[in-house]
Order: sequence, then C-alpha cells, then structure tokens
Amino acid sequence: MEVLQEGRFARVLRTTSLRTGKEVALKVYKDAKGDAAREAEQELRALEKLAHTRTQCRFIVRFEYVEVAEESLGRAIALELCESGDLFDLMRAKRLRVEEATAYAAEIALALDHLQRVGIVHGDLKPENVGISSGGHARLLDFGCSSVLTTSRPRVTQSAGTLEYTCPEKLYRKKVGCEADWWSLGVILYEMIFDAQPWTAANPDLTAKKICEDPLQFGDMPTNNAGMCQAISGLLRKEPFERIVTLSELRTSSGFRHLDWKRIREEDWLTPFDADDDTCKECEEKLASLEEKAADASSSSSSSSSSSSHPHQHQHHHK
Repeated sequence: MEVLQEGRFARVLRTTSLRTGKEVALKVYKDAKGDAAREAEQELRALEKLAHTRTQCRFIVRFEYVEVAEESLGRAIALELCESGDLFDLMRAKRLRVEEATAYAAEIALALDHLQRVGIVHGDLKPENVGISSGGHARLLDFGCSSVLTTSRPRVTQSAGTLEYTCPEKLYRKKVGCEADWWSLGVILYEMIFDAQPWTAANPDLTAKKICEDPLQFGDMPTNNAGMCQAISGLLRKEPFERIVTLSELRTSSGFRHLDWKRIREEDWLTPFDADDDTCKECEEKLASLEEKAADASSSSSSSSSSSSHPHQHQHHHK
C-alpha cells in the first residue's frame, strides 16, 4: 500500500478495497483513544450524515465504508481516491488562470452549499483539503475538524483550524456557523488569483492580528477583473452578517454571475488537466516531482511523528 499522506493522528494509504475491488484512499487513525479518536468520530459523524442525505454532491469526497484498523485499533475510513492530488499541489505546480480559479471556487461553493443544507461546518477548509479527482475536479475532504449542527445547536465553538484560513470570529473564540467556511473559500480564491495569501506576518500572533484588524488589499490582478475583486471582498468581510455566506449570494456577485453554473455542476469545463498537451505534460511532470519529494520526506521522517495535525496538511507556503 502506498502512503499518500502522513499526519499526527492518521495516515492515508492508497489501496484496493477487498469489498469493491476499486482503488480507495484509506484513512487510518493511529489510536483508538484521545485526540485521534475524537477527530475520527467527528469525521465519521459528518461523512455518515452526508452519505444518508437524499441528494448527494459530487464535489464532496465519497464515503465508502469504515472498519477497525488491525494495528492501531483506530478507525480506518475508506474514501474516494483523489488521483490528481489536491489543490495545494496543483497551485504549486501551475499558476491558475482566472477562469480556472473561478471554476474551482464555484465547485467548492457547491460543496459548501450542500454542507450548509445538511447542517455541517467543515472547520478546516484550505487547499490541502480540496482533493482533485482523476478528471481534474474539486473534492472537499478531511472532515476531522467538522461540526454537525442541530436545531438546538445552530452554532458551535471550533478550534482555529489552519490559521491563514481562519475567520476573525473564530479567532475571537466566538461560536460560528457555516459562514466560517465561506471566509475560508475567500482566502483560497484570493490565493488562486494572486498567488499569495491576503494576511501573513512573521509569527502566528501577528498573522492573527492582521486577519482580525487589517483591511483587505489586492496585488496585481492577472487580468483587469474588478468583479472578481468585489466577490473576494464580499467573502472576506470581517463581520459575518456582511459576508457572502450563501451560494445564491455568490452567484449574483460580480465575479460569478457570468458563470454557466449548469456546466460547473456537470463538471463540463476546461480544467488545467484538459489544457494543450505541452501544458498538461508540464503540469503532470511538476506534480510527479512534488509527489516524489513528498514521498522522500515521508520516508525519512517515518520514525518520528509528523508535525502536521491533519493527514492532508502540508507545510504551507508563505509569500
């Protein structure tokens, strides 16, 4: 079995399911107690709720089955295999065009809309947690920080997740709902467009202060697209009640109202993997090189625990 990711609480393996004969990503939690067990329970609770909803969303990773791992006695969760890696790797391998970034943001937005309808806050939305399918499309994954909302608990207290993608109200330790995930989408969209993050500093405390207090500023736009800047601004409003927090609001924003949403839903758009042969070959070679480096790093550190708190989390790049 090939190790795809190694984290503090779990490792993700590429393997063939004995149940279905299909290749799957098997997320094996390393312990049956403590933080690993709590994260596994949170993830499983969200995945099972999603699996039992009447309608499904193709932009959320498909849950296959769960079993008990023989070695650790922790949970082993079989998921749809994202054969093209994740959005983080893709962004490192290729500067996305504005059209591609917009389409990926739209696919993630459709996933968030589905979560909102069933009452789930993802809690750690970032490029590492957006898998890329064999066809080059987004798959929202890693629900280890998620929360299931109920009528008696419409808002929850969550840990900060990954700082650079965390909304101000969560940093102030306020209770949050699904609007926290829409903020994270805004950061991802900014990063895809400008190849940088909106707020960074020399240390985590200063970064958190900037997120909470500093105004949003834009770098050089790859194309003259004021509408996209308006959409990003709407997603990154400091106050949740001023923020774009629904799919309908995003669809009517200046940067997204031109999209053919029917084609987005049907995955009928030109992804970076559908580009001309030379571009596609270059992208695949860069991804392969990144995977080799990740495998070497995983092999060299296999005797020690990873510093990453989530199995899909890489060391994040700062500009």
